[in-house]
Amino acid sequence: MWKKIRPMLPHAAILIADMYIVFFLIDRVNPAMNFIDNGLTKGLLLAMCLIVTGDALMPAKRARKASGSGGAKKPGAGQAAGAGAPHPRHAARG
Repeated sequence: MWKKIRPMLPHAAILIADMYIVFFLIDRVNPAMNFIDNGLTKGLLLAMCLIVTGDALMPAKRARKASGSGGAKKPGAGQAAGAGAPHPRHAARG
């Protein structure tokens, strides 16, 4: 299900953001229409915030899933300090 929804999230956020730009411009020209201060625009703002948050969290979820354990592993964990192969930049110096 997420594979079908995920590609649509950025498009939905762009669409709602463009709607807000139009609402803002119309509200500047004709304040009596009251586009910015009504329940519909507040609902659209909530929807846009949720969509953008969900879209931003997807790469983090994918990275956590790819790492396996859910947390970033430190390279060389469990080794004593200074043990192991020298750093590649310093390997040529001897």
